[in-house]
Amino acid sequence: MRIAVIGCGSIGKRHIQNLKALGVKDLVACDVRADRRNEVAERFGLAQTYEDYQGALSDGANAAFVCTPPVFHMPAAMAAARAGCHLFIEKPLSSTLEGVDELLSLCEERRLLVMTGYNMRFWAPIVQIKALIQAGRIGRVLTGRVGMSGYLPDFHPSEGPREYFMFQKALGGGALLDMSHGIDFMCWFLGRIEAVSAFHERVGGLEMDADDTTLLLARFTSGALVDFHFDLLGRAPRKSCEVIGEQGTITWDTVSHEVRAYDAQTARWTATSCEVAYNEVYLAELRHFLECLAQGKTPMVTGADGKHALEVIEAARRSAQEGRVIQLASTAAAAVR
Repeated sequence: MRIAVIGCGSIGKRHIQNLKALGVKDLVACDVRADRRNEVAERFGLAQTYEDYQGALSDGANAAFVCTPPVFHMPAAMAAARAGCHLFIEKPLSSTLEGVDELLSLCEERRLLVMTGYNMRFWAPIVQIKALIQAGRIGRVLTGRVGMSGYLPDFHPSEGPREYFMFQKALGGGALLDMSHGIDFMCWFLGRIEAVSAFHERVGGLEMDADDTTLLLARFTSGALVDFHFDLLGRAPRKSCEVIGEQGTITWDTVSHEVRAYDAQTARWTATSCEVAYNEVYLAELRHFLECLAQGKTPMVTGADGKHALEVIEAARRSAQEGRVIQLASTAAAAVR
């Protein structure tokens, strides 16, 4: 099994390191920057690196990790799929929906696995919240909220606005795309989103042209209403989630690292500590992908899941631009059928 890692920025390097830790020996990598190619070759002992991903793909790769800035995901993924590679595509699946259906159709036709890198589905507190909801601990879910906040210059201090794609709208930067983890895991909990209303703006003073803040209200096909707060301005980094049901409430945040569940019948809270080493989430994600490759299983986070998150993202952009609620076209079409 040969794996090609396309893009050797921060996440590409992390995946190379973790793939090697999990026993993958046949790895090649590519990046347009020579300094990154030299770094991964020396640091991880890679025998071969490439400037162009076509070279890596033509060298017998069986699977490809697409770790470029989001705007380049589709061209790289299409080239990999045409070369017969199974795909792990970092989140978001792309910066827009353009080309996504073509890619997913090609992969289905060629029986290639596609996994979207929404790794928060492998994080212990998120897994526990999912289990509590499925077990009926809070009854039917009525509403909820997700918060994700952090200060963008702290993400990768060595990279400024000219180097780090997150500052640049044209490369797929901004809060909404990067923090769409929250959209994905709430869809994992509650199903598909059918309508959204959003503000999607740059309100801070960072040197960027992408959104630094998105406020999104979503209605799920189940009828649940959820609000999402994403920002790249918060000096105290924090992620949080609250799910409110007919029989109780579940809360979690990265300050306490506890999942807390309230039972309306007993009028009591129970708490479970869920602090996990940061890299363990990435390792769990890659173990799952390698297992899917070995056993031909469908990944937990499919290409279709990544597409639905993008549908929500594009609807949020339209809502902010047009100042109205946007009904998701795919959900409306499914309802008609």
